[in-house]
Order: sequence, then C-alpha cells, then structure tokens
Amino acid sequence: MFLYFFALFSAILFFPLLLWQGKKVKKNVLRLPIASGEAYGVCGKGEVLHLIVLGESTVAGVGARTQESALAGQIAHYLAQKANAQIHWQAIGKNGVTIKEFSSEILDTQEIRKVDFVVIALGANDVFRLHSPKHWLAYLTQLTEKVRGMTENSVILLANIPPVGSFTAIPQPLRFILGLCASALDNATKKWAKKQLYLSYSQAIFPAEPQYLSIDGIHPSELAYQVWGEKLAEELWHQKGTFIFPRI
Repeated sequence: MFLYFFALFSAILFFPLLLWQGKKVKKNVLRLPIASGEAYGVCGKGEVLHLIVLGESTVAGVGARTQESALAGQIAHYLAQKANAQIHWQAIGKNGVTIKEFSSEILDTQEIRKVDFVVIALGANDVFRLHSPKHWLAYLTQLTEKVRGMTENSVILLANIPPVGSFTAIPQPLRFILGLCASALDNATKKWAKKQLYLSYSQAIFPAEPQYLSIDGIHPSELAYQVWGEKLAEELWHQKGTFIFPRI
C-alpha cells in the first residue's frame, strides 16, 4: 500500500500540473479504433478446446487491424500450436472499461458456456483513475468468482497490470505517478493470486519499448500483441498441466 499512498500524495502535491497534463493527453492522444472483424474464431487442428479472453481495450483489439492479430486471436493461434489442438476463441472487451464496470455491467450480460481457458486483461483504466489496491482486489475477487460460476473448472490466467509507467504518450510527472499506482496494483495482485485455486497471475508483460507501441503511444502494436499473446499462451498451457482439477 506504500506505493499507492505515495502515488496519492504525489498526485495531491502536483494536482494542478497533473490536471493540466491529463487534459492535454486526453485532447492530443490519437483515438485508435478497435480491431475489425468478428471477435471470435477457430484456429488449429486436433482436440477441440475453448478459450475466452475478457478485458479492456487490449481485448477489444485497439492497436491491431483485425481481431486475429489482436490479443485474443494471437493467444489462440499460439495455444493451438502448443496444445496441438483446435482452439475456439472469443474476445469480450470494451475500450475504457474498469474492473468494476466489467464485472458489474458487462460480464452479467454475457452467456458464457463452459470453457477450458480464460484470460482476464484489465487494469490500465483502474490505474488511470488511481483506484486503490483495496478497490481493485474487491472487484477482482467478484469478477473471478463470477467467471468460476460460469465456466466451472477452467484455467484462469490474469494478465499482468499494464506497464502504464512506460507509455510514451503520457508526460512526466504524470507517467511516474501512474507507474507507482500500477506497481501498487501489481504487487497486491501477486499476493492475492498466490492464495487462489486454479488461477495464476501472468508474468508476461507486453513490451513497452517505443517499437512495440501503437502510434498513440499507449496501446500495443500488432508486433506486441504477437509477442504478448505467445507468452500468455505458453503460460496457459503450462498452467493446464500444473493444475489437477477435482472430479465433479
């Protein structure tokens, strides 16, 4: 919590400057569309496995031209290779959504059948709003419990909190303060995830170097989605082999 309170103290201290910088970023950052095409598909051959990816703009595919080249499509592509399977995948994502909004408004409208793999990619918008670790964990718990109820014995992988402190479109000191908040949520999630069953917290962070960012300086490029998607697929498949589910 120290990092979060330090971020909050810094935000209060530099409030006029941060307010001006925030408005400037909101006005000047290029608005990219979500990826085109259907947010579902099939890839690979072999045993049929089902993947669903839930989350914010990265799941909606902002920064990619097509859903196949965005996060869910790339995870499915590499998971099909690693599992030697036919992956039926679906992406449920919304640009700008927080974990509370996703859990309380979006997920409840979905009819999700039993799936084998679930990836949850949220956090950037909670960082932008300086949400506390306590707030974040409360809704993360709610969200994962709902997902469990919908999907039974699925493998759940939480994508890492986005490295907001490395987004080049955000000026200093705003970027530094948001980076502190992201680190606070990251630390809290690591501790929380260790206590959960059949769930893990990914260590795969999409590369935040300039060449891996889209032209808006915030969202991943297609190359970043490819690299990130492959790492997440590898973790999913490793997790599948690690967990032994109880018989129902």
